[in-house]
Amino acid sequence: GILLVSFVLGIMILPTVVARTKNAIEAVPDAYNEGARALGASHEQAVFKVVVPAARSGVLASLILGVGRAMGETMAVVMVAGNHAVFPTGLFQSFCTLTATIVKEMSYASEFKLSLLFAIGCVLMVFVLLITIAMRIATRQKKGNKDGSSGKLVPDWLRAFYAKIDRPLGKFKKGCCYGASAFTAVALVGILLFVMIKGLPNITWQFLSSDYSWGSAFTVLPSLIATGLVVLVSLLIAIPFGIATAIYLHEYTKRGNPLVKAIRVAIEVLSGVPSIVYALFGMAFFCSTLNMGTSIIAGSLTVTIMILPVIVRSTEEALIAVPDSYR
Repeated sequence: GILLVSFVLGIMILPTVVARTKNAIEAVPDAYNEGARALGASHEQAVFKVVVPAARSGVLASLILGVGRAMGETMAVVMVAGNHAVFPTGLFQSFCTLTATIVKEMSYASEFKLSLLFAIGCVLMVFVLLITIAMRIATRQKKGNKDGSSGKLVPDWLRAFYAKIDRPLGKFKKGCCYGASAFTAVALVGILLFVMIKGLPNITWQFLSSDYSWGSAFTVLPSLIATGLVVLVSLLIAIPFGIATAIYLHEYTKRGNPLVKAIRVAIEVLSGVPSIVYALFGMAFFCSTLNMGTSIIAGSLTVTIMILPVIVRSTEEALIAVPDSYR
């Protein structure tokens, strides 16, 4: 049902959003926090009114990546949703998502059906694009007047009311952060313990090292080696290209360049594109068009183009955090 899938996806994207947001907040110079405290702000006021807004770009990137991963998640949805292609009428009814439709039809799709699957991929990419643009508009920093004011007239009574509830509101936000951290920790540790308790007793030397068979001597050794090779080859290609691209975009292009802004939007969209769309592209281009077949190199190249936007965006966020005084 929709409710169960939403809960599973929410837990699944938590580590991505938490880790990327934490990195963005840690990248904010300490002088921001110290300056706010020196001017008389409480710790909560410095955090929620200075530090977090300064990390807006990284937080936006984490949200886009999390939303894209939730939209493109396939296996969790396929295993939990039920995959009945009907109009959902309730939160507990079986349903089918766009990504699940691609998975079900991709392995034996005819040329006509394959074109329809690409159409579904286009729809997913448009969704991610609209979400990216909407988040950029929602988090865009408003320009103030030359004297530093926002230009809006705030009545004295409203300003006094804000000042009165500001510190209690900061305490409330702090409590929400503690509660959210506790929930996240319990959820992730609970999943980890559950999987380990269910899985560790079944891990044996024979399971890890025997010849592959579907009998009693079932082993994951071939899959383990193939996975390692795919990860190694994809990282060898993606890391140098991704880091070099991020350095070029941030250090060697003019700030405010419309073309660079368009490239950044494209990178953000690609970082949020569902993985199943990359799989569809890899199957059609690397396996069929380039005649690589279903091979390790085809899989590695597909994974490379999938992780490249994430590496570029993460590296650029790290470069943004470097003070100009260093340069």
